[in-house]
Amino acid sequence: MNYYAIDVETTGLNPQESSLASIGAVDIETGDTFYEECQAWDGAYISSTALKINGFTEENLSDESKLTEALLVIKFLDWLREKPMMIAHNAAFDRDFIAAAAERAGAKNPLSFRTIDIHAITQVEMLKCKYDVPTVLGLNKCLNYFHLPSEPTPHNALTGARCNADIFNIITGKRN
Repeated sequence: MNYYAIDVETTGLNPQESSLASIGAVDIETGDTFYEECQAWDGAYISSTALKINGFTEENLSDESKLTEALLVIKFLDWLREKPMMIAHNAAFDRDFIAAAAERAGAKNPLSFRTIDIHAITQVEMLKCKYDVPTVLGLNKCLNYFHLPSEPTPHNALTGARCNADIFNIITGKRN
């Protein structure tokens, strides 16, 4: 199994209506990284709230010098080694966006339905230590629990992936 910390930035919350804006990933074993941005697909819903979070603008998302969403997801899936396992905060969100983009591109998606969710494993760590688990456990609260700095604002998919990798490496004992 090859483990990858992954994060995506998107134009909204629904993978059927919104586009990927970027993908960031860290290969846990090698430390190699992947980061690429793309233009939104024609007709994709673009939420102003999403843009505030990820720092993209409508101009960024229509930049024809960037890869299309289809080419981005194909390039990313080609970068993965055999039997990839996704590690992400709120992993279902990232998994579903990559799957929808792969489907739109007609690409085979090797990522499994099964994922490792940073939110869930941080919650378990907090419960194990009898820590008062907050109602909303965003990535920054997970980072702070492990005495790591918050993610910068606006953030990008690679910083999110690196944060996920840091937490995973602490939990698995690969990092103090």
